[in-house]
Amino acid sequence: MVLNELGFIPSKAENDIWMRSRSNHYEYIACYVDDLAIVSQNPQGIIDKFKNPYNFKLKGTGPIAYHPGANFQRDQDGILCISPSKYIDRMIELYLRLFGTKPKTIYSSALEKGGHPELDTSLNLILKESKCINQ
Repeated sequence: MVLNELGFIPSKAENDIWMRSRSNHYEYIACYVDDLAIVSQNPQGIIDKFKNPYNFKLKGTGPIAYHPGANFQRDQDGILCISPSKYIDRMIELYLRLFGTKPKTIYSSALEKGGHPELDTSLNLILKESKCINQ
């Protein structure tokens, strides 16, 4: 496979995420059928390898704006943000067609307001982290 030849290996957690180590960072490629999302300090270098010697016909290369199920945009600080807004809009359209009304908006986020999940030290989380690290 081409990704193997380029030195990428599949993630143990998700085999559609490929990665390779560089001197000071990792590069990632997310694969979904025939769509690729490349995360790299030099994505053009990877794109060039796909084009020559492998002769892949690539279209829509450039900064990521959409990958199946998610929109991408940069915030005011230049940080890349992901949002499932296009996917949610499609679900709302389908709901409207099926039931003739829009669904009620109860929550705007799955996270608690003011919550800090990164600080969670509950026993369940510690056990899950331990299993992930030991695999």
